[in-house]
Amino acid sequence: MGKNRTYEKMNAYRMAGLAMLSQEKHSEALKYLKRASGIGKDILYDDDPGIGEVLVAMGTTHMKMGKPGDARKCFKQATKAFQAICDGTNMILKARYLPWLKESLQRQIEAAEAEGTAREAEELKRRLATLQ
Repeated sequence: MGKNRTYEKMNAYRMAGLAMLSQEKHSEALKYLKRASGIGKDILYDDDPGIGEVLVAMGTTHMKMGKPGDARKCFKQATKAFQAICDGTNMILKARYLPWLKESLQRQIEAAEAEGTAREAEELKRRLATLQ
């Protein structure tokens, strides 16, 4: 299977995970999203925005399951992926992924607050405020 087909397969699992998440079927959502993440990591770098999108969905699922620690890990990895794109010189990619970066930071803040790490949450809030 070529890289493009593998990417399509990753996105199909991500979309199935999002469908399960929207139906509040969190365990099922997590299974699909983990599968998407595994496929993505086989073909993409850790800082690829495709992986970031999957990780935001995984983090959201963990939050809904009451696991803010696991959610924080996902959101941190997603933030790293989106930050790499936004730090680049391609303004089109930056425009596309800056909202994703902001969302992953906001969700990371929520997870940090839920886990009781106020100091980290405040640092993330300052970082979020600097994004344009």
